Amino acid sequence: MQISNEGLKLLAQLEGVKLDAYQCSALVWTIGIGSTKYANGQPVKKGDKLASKDEAFKLFVDTSAQYANCVSKYVLRPLKQNEFDALFCLCYNIGCGAFAKSSLVKFINGGQTIEKIKVGFLMWTKAGGVVNKGLLIEHQDLNNQASEGVFTVIMPEQISFQSYPFEWSYSQWRKAALACLQINSIALTYGMILKDATPYNFFLKECWHQY
Repeated sequence: MQISNEGLKLLAQLEGVKLDAYQCSALVWTIGIGSTKYANGQPVKKGDKLASKDEAFKLFVDTSAQYANCVSKYVLRPLKQNEFDALFCLCYNIGCGAFAKSSLVKFINGGQTIEKIKVGFLMWTKAGGVVNKGLLIEHQDLNNQASEGVFTVIMPEQISFQSYPFEWSYSQWRKAALACLQINSIALTYGMILKDATPYNFFLKECWHQY
């Protein structure tokens, strides 16, 4: 299968079409529709430019076959076109290696429920989700240690210095409350909710509250 025209339009909308090279949130030089390499395999570098949006779309088409092949290779169950498009977009963003090893692919191939598959996408939030927004501490996914009925297990990054709520100023309390509401709002869209969301589970890192 290949990504559909509708999928391509959605990806272009999400990624944006940028003719000048820029650094994405992962600090990788990117151009066009999220392209990090050219058709000849050379990486995008600072100062690169594309002449037009048509050139950006051509670059995408020329370099996208590998991601379509990756999805087709590692997802063993039949997919509808919209499902393939969604998985293609994820693979395009995280790379084939990470996609192949992801819990999401494991969930799909294992016949998990649609609810768990939806949450599988939530694991990939570091670039544009709760981690990048400063709401969740950087962590390592330990999915192989999750027991029956447990979605996932994570090991958070260790914070060297810890402050306590009774030491916070009013503005720090306010930021912690807003962070809690933001995380809960995101969790609810996936049928989840925060548990034990007390102030003592919020920590200051680089002057920002994280859960």
